[in-house]
Amino acid sequence: MLDKNLLKQLESLVNNSQGILILAPDSPDGDSVGSNLALLSSWQLLGKQVFWYGDRGNDPGYSYIKGNDLCQFSKNLKQIKGRFDLVFQMDAGSSQQFEKTYQSNPWLEEIKTVTIDHHGSRNGEQTDLMIVDPTAAANTILVFDIIRALGWPIDQDIAEYLMIGIYADTAGFINANTDARSYQAAADLMKYQVDPHRLYREHIEGQALDHIALTRLHKIMSNNVVKRGVVAFAHIDNSDIQDLDPGHHISHRVMSHLDHLKGVRVRFVVSEVDTNQYKISFRSTTEYDVSKVAEKFSGGGHKVAAGAKLDGPETVVQAAEQIYQVLIEELGIEAA
Repeated sequence: MLDKNLLKQLESLVNNSQGILILAPDSPDGDSVGSNLALLSSWQLLGKQVFWYGDRGNDPGYSYIKGNDLCQFSKNLKQIKGRFDLVFQMDAGSSQQFEKTYQSNPWLEEIKTVTIDHHGSRNGEQTDLMIVDPTAAANTILVFDIIRALGWPIDQDIAEYLMIGIYADTAGFINANTDARSYQAAADLMKYQVDPHRLYREHIEGQALDHIALTRLHKIMSNNVVKRGVVAFAHIDNSDIQDLDPGHHISHRVMSHLDHLKGVRVRFVVSEVDTNQYKISFRSTTEYDVSKVAEKFSGGGHKVAAGAKLDGPETVVQAAEQIYQVLIEELGIEAA
């Protein structure tokens, strides 16, 4: 149930804003893209001036989503300085997910900021207004509830953005977080003439690899995966990422392969993003809470899906070993 007082505050902030900036996280996913585009489009129908910026600009991995090209590079944010007085962060779990944008634009910290998120683990972080609902399987479900509660516009495009996010964060309604609310939200969105089969085909075709890229991915799976008891992990160095290019979202692809290893209950993928800098993705079955592990690396997320960053180790292999040691200690898993 949405807090009526928070909704009133949100409505007032949006109504009285000069302009609104939506920030894309440094590592966007389908749910964050869907959340951002849904609110951007709804507010534009209200006549608001809305901007969408992120460190990656329009991430090529989501080029199949109509409107993805609206996201601009945050390195150019100074060009619109003074044209907005309200900032939105959505579907990130931690302000660390916007780190690169704030590093290049520290003046953003002086602007009133709103958080809309479905990640319950936030390491005590606060913004000026926070609407957080960890019971929502996808952030787009929370956004959908907010749009309906405040009577903001919704059309077929907005409904499709919301459906894309739900599909992404439930993995097509099969993840452990999928519940009756997820199905009900999807059913309600169908009333706006959403075509789930078309969205699914666009997702598959938009994420498809050519033969060379697929061969490289198989090479990574053969050489970079470690299985130790119920834990499996993969390490991906920067050269692997450059070979496949960021648009292929290699860590997500590798993670999906780890999910099919027999006997695995906890898995993580660590990717080198810069010298001595790494991104971590965690997944687990319901008996293990990987958000607790993510918090040890100043990250956060859900019980069965979380993310974080790590600085320091000289190689991605060393980073993976460090993460593994923290993971087994935090989750009480016997070393294998």
